[in-house]
Amino acid sequence: MIPFRATEDGFVEAQFENEEVDLLATLASQVGGLLQGVAAPSDDDPLPGLVIGGSETLPADAALARLLPNAYAEAEASAEFRRLTERGLAGRKQASAQVIVDTASPQTRLDASAALAWMRSLTDMRLVIAARLGIEDDESEVELTDESEAMLAVYDWLGGIQDSLVRAVDR
Repeated sequence: MIPFRATEDGFVEAQFENEEVDLLATLASQVGGLLQGVAAPSDDDPLPGLVIGGSETLPADAALARLLPNAYAEAEASAEFRRLTERGLAGRKQASAQVIVDTASPQTRLDASAALAWMRSLTDMRLVIAARLGIEDDESEVELTDESEAMLAVYDWLGGIQDSLVRAVDR
């Protein structure tokens, strides 16, 4: 299945089944929700869920840590960089996820800006799934259960969509 194709007028188009549209919108909404506390934290918790220790300053949730990784190995520099950039990055990631929620349909048609948002958000969805499955690199082994097999299938499906989108935009 290669869902995306380039059109002569500069758009990219894809046809999805209703279930696929629902899954894309649900996953994008979940990524947006995961980032919500970072993009708009409360005054009491300006950097929610951070774990500071050793050489790392990361969100406590492994999926958030994958979405918002450390910029520096040194904890103090990384914490300062995070303080200055994390909300904006989380907000941009939320906005990209919202583009999928807003534009996914059985007859999806994207301009260049929306296509880039989809690429970014598809990456984020795959990062969250990888974190939940414990995938760190190509050598990672996942304990196979019914749930993990389903998640791996979605992970691979998203990768196929992303690949077709990149190829369509590149044409």
